[in-house]
Parts: sequence; structure tokens; C-alpha cells
Amino acid sequence: MFFTVAYVGCQADKFNESIIAMNELLNELPVVEENIKFARAGIKKDIETERITQDGIIFNYLSAKRKGLTDDIRKQTYAAVDNIGYKEMNQFHQEYIANKPYTYCVVASDKKLSEEAMKKYGELKRLDLETLFGY
Repeated sequence: MFFTVAYVGCQADKFNESIIAMNELLNELPVVEENIKFARAGIKKDIETERITQDGIIFNYLSAKRKGLTDDIRKQTYAAVDNIGYKEMNQFHQEYIANKPYTYCVVASDKKLSEEAMKKYGELKRLDLETLFGY
């Protein structure tokens, strides 16, 4: 199972604007070619310097096995990363991320953010401190 996590921090009076802005970013991939170059270099550098040792060896193996992989995925990633551009990223984004249902976790004072404002974005479920923190 894979998931996407996004975060925005703001004051309560900016709640609606922040949800709109975050949804725009989640649904429309910005075109910034320079960032793609930096991302490629970063991915390759991470793979080059990462070492799987001790317990990580078995956990890495078991994770790959659950995904149906027989080889270290980093080898395929390293070979493929230079061939990935905006077109491929946007295709992936449109297929797996854009316009999917989202779950929002809002931490705010109920005195500063109305239930009506939050209900505009879907079902509202309030959690108490004991549910969140166990006390």
C-alpha cells in the first residue's frame, strides 16, 4: 500500500485558502524543469551513498518480496532515473495522485474554526484528546 502525505500549516482564518492551495498542488503538477534535474541528481546521490546493513538487509528483502520483486529496486531506479522527465512524472501524477479522495487532519481550536467551514470538504469526525493521545 502506498500513500501521499501533504502538510500545510496556517492560522485558522486562512483554512479555506490553504485547502484550496494544497488541492491545486495535489491535482496539478507544476512545471519546473530545473527541479526535475535536481531531483534526478538527488535520487542518484541517495542511492550511491545508501548502505543496507544489519537488520535492514532482511527487512529490505521482505519488503521487496511483498512487492513481488526479486532484485534490489534501487538498481532499476538508478538506471531509469535519467530517462524520467516532466511528461513521465505528469503521467504518473495524473494516474495515481491527482483528483483522488483526500483525508484531512485538522488540528485547531473549535473556537477559531467553525464546523461549517470544515464540512464543506467532506464528512467531519471530531476526535477527543484521549483518542489522539491515550489520556
